[in-house]
Amino acid sequence: MQNAAQAAQDNPDILPKSFDTDGFASSVALFTAMTEISTLLQQLASKVDDTRLDVGVQAIGGTSDVYNYVKAAATKTPGLKPVADQLGQLYQKTVATRRANKKAVVAQGAAK
Repeated sequence: MQNAAQAAQDNPDILPKSFDTDGFASSVALFTAMTEISTLLQQLASKVDDTRLDVGVQAIGGTSDVYNYVKAAATKTPGLKPVADQLGQLYQKTVATRRANKKAVVAQGAAK
């Protein structure tokens, strides 16, 4: 596109009078700028996602700790048994999901 815009600017006499050389050059410049912005945004989004995943791993570790504390306290503290049961169900789902994801990653690696 940039080469075509330069060719249009350098050789206006070969283009029909109805061709908007300046408009074409502006469109090419805007497309180039938008492409650069898009690339920067994609890089930023990737960094945000990486950070989100790191924080998620930390949160999952904390979730496991809280579940273990609640489970231990439920034997001595009235009213914690339902909370421990609920956290236990959620924790088991999380563990099952992590195992499934890990197997999928391993399978993808083997397929490559």
